[in-house]
Amino acid sequence: MQLPPAFFEVHRDLAREGPGSPESTRRALQAIAPALEAGADDAAISVVDMGCGPGQQTLVLAEALGERAQVVGVDVHAPFLAQLEASARAARLADRVRGECCSMLDYVPDAPPSLVWSEGAVYTVGLEHALPRFAELLAPDGWLAFSEPCYTTATPPRELVDLFSAEAPDTSDVAGTLARAERAGFSVRSHFLLDAERDWRDGYYRPLAARVKLLAPRAKRDEALAAMLDDTRAEIALYERFHDSFNYVFVVARPR
Repeated sequence: MQLPPAFFEVHRDLAREGPGSPESTRRALQAIAPALEAGADDAAISVVDMGCGPGQQTLVLAEALGERAQVVGVDVHAPFLAQLEASARAARLADRVRGECCSMLDYVPDAPPSLVWSEGAVYTVGLEHALPRFAELLAPDGWLAFSEPCYTTATPPRELVDLFSAEAPDTSDVAGTLARAERAGFSVRSHFLLDAERDWRDGYYRPLAARVKLLAPRAKRDEALAAMLDDTRAEIALYERFHDSFNYVFVVARPR
């Protein structure tokens, strides 16, 4: 998915590029960390965070998994990786975190990772492409965790369906998302929906709305930026109208 420069201008300096929170990251990690930490004491815990963006969750993973963790944040947008690495230095995690600028479908690790992680990014390349690729990359005893948009009603509003058909055509309900992971060769171990207030409003949309407000004066002289701000306002309004009809499901799975 090729995004215009105005998109990155709107999203620059945000902690996250999608809904979520450190709490939801840690919740998904609860089922995984004990198994990873049970390995040999001197063995690195290799993690790849696909589509990491500025990397709030990347740092949570590095901190939670401790000194044995080696976390690679993969993203196509180099400024996001620069933000990640600066944040890692500030958090004294630079020895555990590095960035790799490429598509999640093109990334080739030095060795099969113990954990492939992806929050709110898999839809950009499609589940049908990403999940088989992740299955190829993972160590046989590895883990996968990802969050993906889904409908939470049997009859989602037409406006919402039209949007997802264009932006995330893989979108289905929770059961459909879990079934696709199973068909891709994974055994789903747990899943949960994100929290509307903490993960959506506080974690993503309120900081995004503040960024829109900050950039509004510049948009008077920049048509592309003005259009992107309008699109962002429309996205936030859509969430407020239809948040009962869709969410992100966080899925934790292992290769079969």
